[in-house]
This record gives sequence, C-alpha cells and structure tokens, in this order.
Amino acid sequence: MEAERLLILAGGYGYLALALSALSHRFRPWLGRALGLLSAVLAAAITLRWQRLGHGPFINLYEILLSNLFSLGGLYLLIRTWRPQVRIADPVVAGVLGLLGLWLVEVPALDSHLP
Repeated sequence: MEAERLLILAGGYGYLALALSALSHRFRPWLGRALGLLSAVLAAAITLRWQRLGHGPFINLYEILLSNLFSLGGLYLLIRTWRPQVRIADPVVAGVLGLLGLWLVEVPALDSHLP
C-alpha cells in the first residue's frame, strides 16, 4: 500500500506542479512528456490499488478522482498530440488537472468495498 500511496501522491502533486509551470512559455514544449509520465504513474497506482482491493477503483470519491485524473490527463495528451492547434488551451487544462491533483491528495485514501 505504501508504493501505491507514493505513486498517487507523486501523480497528484505532479499535476499541481504541471499546472503551475504551464503558465511559463519555457515549459510548454515539455508538457506532453510530463502528461505522459504522470498518466503512467497514475496507471501504475490504479493497477496496484485494483490488485490490492480486488475490484476496480471506482467506488468512493478518492477512487473516482484518481481515475478521472488519469483518464482526463491521458485523453488531453492524445488530443493535443493529434490536434496541435488545441495546445493553446494548455494552461487552462493544466490548471484544471492541477486542481484535481490537489483535491486527490487532500481526500482521505479509504479502502472501498463492493456494495
């Protein structure tokens, strides 16, 4: 559980750092790589949590935030790769993902059980 929590904290704070650094024009070329890395970190965290709990992490607020942050970050990475004209929205999208990342690390990481 410790590795899972560390990955989630790294992903959450990573998205927050991404949001803050997206305001700088010097960082924008690295945004795609950072999104890919953070999506991979959260995918590993979701996998570890799924294996430990025995069901998909989609029951409580913590798990929903985790899966939403992963899927929205990955989806935006794909969209900005296929349609470069969308990159003008990088600061806004990074801000929303940073807010979700901050919310994720502040919500209690309770284990869920299937109803």
